[in-house]
Amino acid sequence: QENIFWLTGFWGSFGVFIQTKKGEKFLITDGRYIERVKKLAEKNKFTPVLLTAEKETEISKIIPASQTRFLLEDSISFRKKNWCQKIFPALKFSVKKDVLENLRTQKTETEIAKIKKAQTQVDSILIPFLKTNLKKNITEKELAFQLEMTLRDHGKFALSFPIIVAFGENSAIPHHESSNQKLKNGDNILIDCGLKWEHFCSDMTRNFVFGTPNSEYVKH
Repeated sequence: QENIFWLTGFWGSFGVFIQTKKGEKFLITDGRYIERVKKLAEKNKFTPVLLTAEKETEISKIIPASQTRFLLEDSISFRKKNWCQKIFPALKFSVKKDVLENLRTQKTETEIAKIKKAQTQVDSILIPFLKTNLKKNITEKELAFQLEMTLRDHGKFALSFPIIVAFGENSAIPHHESSNQKLKNGDNILIDCGLKWEHFCSDMTRNFVFGTPNSEYVKH
């Protein structure tokens, strides 16, 4: 899904992007998204194709007869892989790892600006939020929920992933799932959060202490 978005600007639950050896580009999707895809097609230079049972034979003609091999990204689902093999039975399929992922690591100035906008939202809110909302006996779940509502700013931003809030010993657990653990004096507080702006993500982890830190905390 992320790779298709990067290639075409389309985000949806079903899409198959195909590029031939000649450089022709096609995005296959179903009727739910076809109008959205049509709007993106001219800007991003691909041909939209509506998938229906009647058109499966027609879709098979996208690949020229001279092309005998088909390269799949390794992140494709098993269901989509089977579908591709069904639609293009004459082709030999092989899988290549991280081709698009490696290309996506090279960020454009526009992409960097989107990531910065998401992170700036977190930077501007987190410390004032904690100063206002941290209190004895608040639970990890309560704080995570309140932080989400504040960060998202009435839906302007989306979460990169579920916010992780961990108190005390829970902060030592990688990818801890926020619980009903209550905050007490001297607890370490781990906050792991990130936001999306136009599908580009920020990610930040910070540690704080509530009340008076113990000598071990200060030492380390």
